[in-house]
Amino acid sequence: TDDGQNLFPEEIPGPAPDPNSPAERFYGAAIARIVRGILVLGIAGTAVALATFGIRTGVSFMAGAGLAYWNFRTLVSAVNSLGDRIVAGHSREKGSAIVFRFISCILLVGIAGYAIFFSWPASLPGFLVGLCMPVPALMVEAGHEGFIALRRGL
Repeated sequence: TDDGQNLFPEEIPGPAPDPNSPAERFYGAAIARIVRGILVLGIAGTAVALATFGIRTGVSFMAGAGLAYWNFRTLVSAVNSLGDRIVAGHSREKGSAIVFRFISCILLVGIAGYAIFFSWPASLPGFLVGLCMPVPALMVEAGHEGFIALRRGL
């Protein structure tokens, strides 16, 4: 701005958050709950796909859910590493290694989708639905956080 005010102050006004507060502990565990949700929904979805649509769709769904789980974990790791590298400068990883890991995830999903499309074309929808497992896991987490926030006043 022209008046010389800093738009991004170095310190946020107010007391620093207490890492031991119930709210910080609850919201800090969100990633672990989402990862667990992806696993649970992936296992349940695989069982349903196997029972309903057969072995090929079930295996395709399982491959998609497994890649979604791995992709989500890699994304979380990359964001944490890049954030640590930018904010604190204490990351042990090079930026290029972080980016390579993230891009390799996307390439692996593309290769798996390509392989399923040409080997079992009718099973591609199962694979794509399996890839979407983070979405319902995030929705369950959002509902859980909303319920707990209203119930406990977090």
